[in-house]
Amino acid sequence: MKALALLFLLSTPIAFAKDKPVYSYQDGVLQSFRTEQTGKRCSSDATTNGTVNANTDNDGNTNGTVNTTTNGSTTCRDTQRFLYTVKVAENTFVLTPAESGKGTATGIATLGWSRVFAKNSVLAYQLPGTRIQIRSDGKRYFVKVGDRESLYSIVGAE
Repeated sequence: MKALALLFLLSTPIAFAKDKPVYSYQDGVLQSFRTEQTGKRCSSDATTNGTVNANTDNDGNTNGTVNTTTNGSTTCRDTQRFLYTVKVAENTFVLTPAESGKGTATGIATLGWSRVFAKNSVLAYQLPGTRIQIRSDGKRYFVKVGDRESLYSIVGAE
């Protein structure tokens, strides 16, 4: 009986394990990469300091002076996107990292300043000639390098 119980316990995780989907990839090669300026992002900061010197007379009228100084600054930086040219069979595509739901939430939470998803894409820091695998689910494109996979949008075809 103990042997039967042990067999059941050892086989239970296998019975409840979820099968990983099997995807069909096409082989490809990273041809080149570049960045493209997409606009500017600016932020401003200002502080105002001052003093008020006032007197109120017996009739309740207040007269005085206000001295203030405001200091401010605006900082702007270029916004850009990363473009990767890949060759798959006889087709050449230009891809850009796309945000998953998690990446969109991160961008909103950081007020758009987060570009982590672009730097963590599987094509970031890869050199031309790198072998890739690509698949599509009909709406989105996934690129795999080694064991890592990232979501991309097709910007164009050449």
